[in-house]
Amino acid sequence: VGVFRLSAIFPFIISICIWNLPKHDVPKKNLNVIDSLISNMKQQQNLAIIFLFMMIAPDYGDIYTYYLRKELNYTPSDFAWINVSASLSFLLATITFNQFLLKEKFGIVIMIGIFGSSIFKLSQLLVVGNIAPYFYVVLGDGVAESFFGQLTLMPLIVLAAKGCKDGVEGSVYALLMSICNLSNILGNWSGGFLAKLFN
Repeated sequence: VGVFRLSAIFPFIISICIWNLPKHDVPKKNLNVIDSLISNMKQQQNLAIIFLFMMIAPDYGDIYTYYLRKELNYTPSDFAWINVSASLSFLLATITFNQFLLKEKFGIVIMIGIFGSSIFKLSQLLVVGNIAPYFYVVLGDGVAESFFGQLTLMPLIVLAAKGCKDGVEGSVYALLMSICNLSNILGNWSGGFLAKLFN
């Protein structure tokens, strides 16, 4: 109960402070948002396809979590440490991209993210193969996966923002994130299907 109360404090503080934010009146433009959004998405259809296929591969995250819990007896505290470390790594990747990689070629940054993520995911074979079933290996894998995954995503978000027309930036971003979430769901389903198939 104490954890839930502590978790509720920060949203409560935000809900109080939000009423003190200054209001900015933006002059209304005569925009047809739907037409503008459709034409913008036609221009960025290649980017939308990349977002779709980025996470559509079968995801074995739930199976891996089950293995850690049942076979290696990980506790909720262990999973909490993994989640907190991954979130901090996510934040560090965002800061790193903004400070040091924003002016680099996006293709290179994406390749760094893909290769880094792929290399560190190999450590999961060491854990599942009982070669190195240590907590720090799992923790390092979670941190690296979060860091390199964010490095892969950030350039795509910047490219999407640069290609947006006036007035539809938020809608295009929301649509691309929805496509990304849809591919994530499909990846989870296909991973679950393969897990059932291979028992």
